[in-house]
Amino acid sequence: MKNITFISARILFLLLLAFSSSCYLFDSSDACERTKRPVIEAGIIVNVKVVDADNKPIPEQDLVIILHKAPCGSAKKGEVMFAGPTDDKGSRQTTVAYYNLRNTDDGVSVNAEAVGLGNGSVADNSETAYYGYDTFTSGITKTAVITITRNF
Repeated sequence: MKNITFISARILFLLLLAFSSSCYLFDSSDACERTKRPVIEAGIIVNVKVVDADNKPIPEQDLVIILHKAPCGSAKKGEVMFAGPTDDKGSRQTTVAYYNLRNTDDGVSVNAEAVGLGNGSVADNSETAYYGYDTFTSGITKTAVITITRNF
């Protein structure tokens, strides 16, 4: 009888421990609290290049470039859009966008779409990149390079 009580108590303890740990792990506010870091001002410039299958630049290609902060445990914030054609070297560069990042799970998401490039779908005409907290240095503007390739 003593053995059964001891085993039951242990099982109950392990179940309580597992339940409380899983709640802790899945609570995004707690997860964000655990990854807090000093606030950094993340500056980013995006340079998008559009090339053909032979790696030759495609001038006058219309682009839409969208940046936003992807904060820990929250919906995206601070969406900034840039649009216009590529230059004679097949490139288009944004101005600087700034975001305050507060923990290691914060980052900046960039989506660049070559409008009507002809690869068959919007997904094939675009590239998405994510730059996390650790890829930025406060006070230094990051230059991100994205290449979109026309597959013919």
